[in-house]
This record gives sequence, C-alpha cells and structure tokens, in this order.
Amino acid sequence: KGKRMDVSSAKWEIRDKAKKSTLEVVGSDPCDSMRVQVGLNDTAAKELKSHKPMNKFTKDFPESRNHPLHYHSKWKTWPGTIEVSGNDLVNGTYKKMSCQHTVVLSALWKREASADGEHALYIYIRPDVMRTAMDVAVISVTPSYRDGMEICELMDWIPENALVEKTHSTEARFLRWKEASELRLEVPKPAMVVEGSAATFHERIGSRTSEPPVLSEMSGLSNEAMKSILQHCPDSGDDSVVPIDLVGKMGSRNAKRMSILAAPLLLKHAAEGKLPLDLLRWYRLEHPKACSFGLCETNFPSRPVEKWREVEGSSRGKKVTKYEREFDAIESNEFYHKLLQRPPAFEASADKTEGKLIIRMNPSVAGHQAAAHLVRGRGLGDDYAATVSVDYCLSELSRMGEPTTMEFHVPNSDAYETTTVEGMELP
Repeated sequence: KGKRMDVSSAKWEIRDKAKKSTLEVVGSDPCDSMRVQVGLNDTAAKELKSHKPMNKFTKDFPESRNHPLHYHSKWKTWPGTIEVSGNDLVNGTYKKMSCQHTVVLSALWKREASADGEHALYIYIRPDVMRTAMDVAVISVTPSYRDGMEICELMDWIPENALVEKTHSTEARFLRWKEASELRLEVPKPAMVVEGSAATFHERIGSRTSEPPVLSEMSGLSNEAMKSILQHCPDSGDDSVVPIDLVGKMGSRNAKRMSILAAPLLLKHAAEGKLPLDLLRWYRLEHPKACSFGLCETNFPSRPVEKWREVEGSSRGKKVTKYEREFDAIESNEFYHKLLQRPPAFEASADKTEGKLIIRMNPSVAGHQAAAHLVRGRGLGDDYAATVSVDYCLSELSRMGEPTTMEFHVPNSDAYETTTVEGMELP
C-alpha cells in the first residue's frame, strides 16, 4: 500500500538559468563499443573518412572536439567504468550496464545508491528526437530521457572521450529550478456530458428514415469548445446545426480537433458501458430490400470499364506490341464525383444553439463497401448477392482485430479454357 502524498506541501518549479561547470570524466576497463557490437568494421570507418560532403550540408555544424562525420580514433571501445569528479552532486563511479536496446545506443552507466542516502545516478545519451540538433550526454536520476529528470548535460562529450587523457576535462551545464509560488493548477469539473437513449443503436437502424441513427450525443460544450471544433468548417450562416467534414479537404484537421476535445469523454463513456451498443460485439444487419449488399451504386459506385490500347514499341532491337489500360475520361470524371457524393459511415455535426456535438453512424455503408469486393465482377448474379450476410462491430482502433469469418467459396476460371490474345505479351 503506497504512502499518501501531502498535497498541501507540493510546490511548482520552473526552469532557472543553467550553471556551467567543469567535470573530470575519466574512463577505464575498456569494452566493445556499440559500433563493434552491431558488426561495423574498419571499412566503414575508412569510407566515412574518405567521403567529402558538400559544404552546404555541413556549414551549420557546431564546433566540436569530436568530428561529427568521422569515427573517433577509439571508436572500437567504450569505458566499462567512468569516474566523475568536480561536483558533489554527480561525483562517483559509474559502471556500464548490460542493458541492450533499451536506451540510445545501449549507452548506460550507473552509479549505485549509497548507504548514506545518495540516490542512484545514470549517464546516458539524450536523443534529439526531431533530429534538429546533436544528441547530448546527460547525468540523470532515472535511466530514461522521457522522464526529463536530468541533473546536468555533458557538453560535446561522447563515451570515447573518457578513454583519452586530453578530453577528460568536460564542460557541463547543471540544470537548475526555481520555485514559482504564483503558479497554480486548476482542474475544472467537466461540463460536457454524453446523453443516453432508451432504445439501443441496433434497434434504431431498422426504424431509421432519412438520417442514420445517433451513436452519441454530447451536450454542454462551451462557446470556446464549439468555436474550436468548427474552426475548419465553412461558414454556415444562420444555420444552427453545422456538419463537420471528416473525410474531405479538412477531414484530418477536424478529426484531430475532435480527438482532443471529444474523444476522451467518449472513450470514458464507452468504457463505462454507456454507449447504445457493446464494443467488440458483432451485430447482424438486415438484408436491404431495395438493393443487395455490394450492388448499391450509391454507397459503392462501379468503376469505369477499362479498355486496352495497342502500343507499338521495341525491345532489344525487336518490334513488340504492348497493351496499355485506359479509361474513358468522361466516365472517370463521373465516377470521381460519385465517390465524393457517397454517404459516409460516420457523420458528425455541431448544434451551435444547444452546444451539442452529434455523431451518427451508418454501418450499412461499410457493409456495402465490404460486400462489393465479393460479389462484383464475378458473374454471380443478383441471387447470389442476396445470400451474402453482413455483420458490423464498433471497436477502438487499438483493439481492432481480425473478425472471425465463416467459410465461403469464390469461383475462379480453372474450368475455362485459356484465352489467347494474338501479339499480347504478359509481363
């Protein structure tokens, strides 16, 4: 059972100006470097040294005692033991850890905690994740750069420097913090709520008319939250309900904004089992009366008919005839516009007057798109398409797996004679 934290004594601190100092970083007990362990040899070192990069790529490199493009003369070895002196905060003996691939370049040295209360310290290389600057060796109270608990930065230092006497002296920047008594943290109570429904979502699918049923309805959005959600939506004038584009030109921006403002509450609502359908449960869709699954041109328009054009050419001095696939320009343009007009599987809209975010789901759209790949272009006929059954399931993206499918047979052309096209060469 953990100890209860005294919240009243907690204080906020902000980064203060770093203090520069000089440390003696002396290595001993040489061991194989990471380059040797991964199999690099003298050829790699020689090739790098002989390579002459263009000046425009190197002119902004910072001054360094270690050549940024060449291996160090001691590149095959790293210190197994490092002695640090010069500041009581970090003085001590650091031993190379045997950890592999858990830190950058597997470079990790540890100073053990002492009986008189000194905690353990670690030397490792903190990467510049965005690759806009050089990586920096640091001394920290934890072995991970993600914790942000560094005590000091070893400037212009690599492990090989500890094995060469003239580079034992190393500049260090000790990171300091200062108390910020005026800083406060306020966590307001959530004003947004997800409204429930008496009927389940699956029951409402069969009774819906023009609009897909509501999957979730979130109320209590502030004016600021509403403005943020609708920032990338076109001006709707006096309309109170504004559709939110999730798949078009601004789809990725709107989806990202909703993932920040609405997704956490929706996931919490789903985790509590309050959605109108169960996650990871498969529901059977009724077969549509107007058009079988996979044959609906509204939900899944047919591609233009492909045509083959004869092209004369030569290969190795010989005349050959090849065929290139092409589509009618007018049909292709019509197909493109039909794709833009397809109904989406998910629809989102915001009610500015009521401060609501409404999310609708139409599983039939996904059902038609999935079934179309099974029933079209195979000469199976409408009767066969009517036998296809479609189930849908709502899942978190991180938990989506392969659905269990029943055995089905897809006809092929094995029973037909091979068709020969004179002059046509297959790749």
